[in-house]
Amino acid sequence: MFASAAVNNIIAVTGGIGHYFDAAGVPGVTVLMLNSGENDIGEKIGELATVKEIRTENWLCVSSSKYFKHNGKELDNFTNAAYLISDSEMAINYFDKNNNIIQSVDKGCFYASASFLQDLTIKEGGEVELTAGDSHLTLKFMGWFKGALFQPGDANPPYLIMNSADYGYLGKEEATHIMNGKQLYINTSEVNEIRELAKNYGGAYVNTREESKSIYLYDMLSAYILMMISIVLMLTAFVVLRFTIGFTVSGEFREIGVMKAVVIIILLFCYGCTRRVNKLSPVDAVRNGQTGESFRRKSLFT
Repeated sequence: MFASAAVNNIIAVTGGIGHYFDAAGVPGVTVLMLNSGENDIGEKIGELATVKEIRTENWLCVSSSKYFKHNGKELDNFTNAAYLISDSEMAINYFDKNNNIIQSVDKGCFYASASFLQDLTIKEGGEVELTAGDSHLTLKFMGWFKGALFQPGDANPPYLIMNSADYGYLGKEEATHIMNGKQLYINTSEVNEIRELAKNYGGAYVNTREESKSIYLYDMLSAYILMMISIVLMLTAFVVLRFTIGFTVSGEFREIGVMKAVVIIILLFCYGCTRRVNKLSPVDAVRNGQTGESFRRKSLFT
């Protein structure tokens, strides 16, 4: 039971991650740049002959949770900076709680990742106030969302998807560009050229599709730990069964010997009862097979 559960868990996790990446449209290579300012890395990568496609997703930054308010109270439930994504620049597919692809966000609304919602009691339709510099927005919460390349866990940066008009309004504030970032999604079969190019830009992190799967390492570890426990339990069961059978055989040795001698006696008895069948001729069997007279030894007068 443990072994089959572990194997099924491993298959589900490994196969599920690949299916999730396919559904999200995760390409072969991603380049993450945080606090990078303006640079031309996207244009330089796009000039490489091996690059078939490149999509860019820019993020605005809100440096502290205190710039968000809910029910008139400043938030203090996360410590990392929060990143804002425009619904017009979503370079891969993001999913709502019902696993539907988020196509757009209405003006004055937003979706939030799980790390934004930790220790925050808010229902869909609830309002959050956001202040960045001199800009102020009141946004309606539409639900939580998930992204294939967002690391699970509450210690990771929160992400918000909002309407492009609201995003552009906040983007005019210098405060949202202090620690801004962007993610490049690249369709290519040659990652080494991109790694070499990224060395010329500070704060550029290059990951392949397979390397990105490491963000689900803890999910994999739990499956493999269960598998190891299953193997240990099976080995223990075999050892216990081996000694149990050995002790049982030793304890019941006399009874086993007696049963063997029963078997021998029955075979001898059966042989003694049926050995005369060999002396029965075919004619006797036809004439006297029903009465069994041919089984008696013939006398001199018959």
